[in-house]
Amino acid sequence: MRVAAPVTDAGGHVLLPEGASISDAILGSLARHEVTEVCVEFEVAEDPAQRAAREAAATASVAALFRHAGEGVATRALHDAVLAFRLTAP
Repeated sequence: MRVAAPVTDAGGHVLLPEGASISDAILGSLARHEVTEVCVEFEVAEDPAQRAAREAAATASVAALFRHAGEGVATRALHDAVLAFRLTAP
């Protein structure tokens, strides 16, 4: 388990930086510092078939948006940026 955001004490001092690993000893130390909440990274394993379907839907949606936009360099750059955004958005 890793910290998703810096953990600070009541005075604002960073106790754990973002990305630090959390062990039982660290949890005990945080409790002694009266830290009550820690934001942790959570990884979700996505089914490859669901991922492919989501990517295909995003590609089709962006293609529909740009169907009459032409083939200029700027249009292609915008298309690629929108598609990249849609593919990374949950």
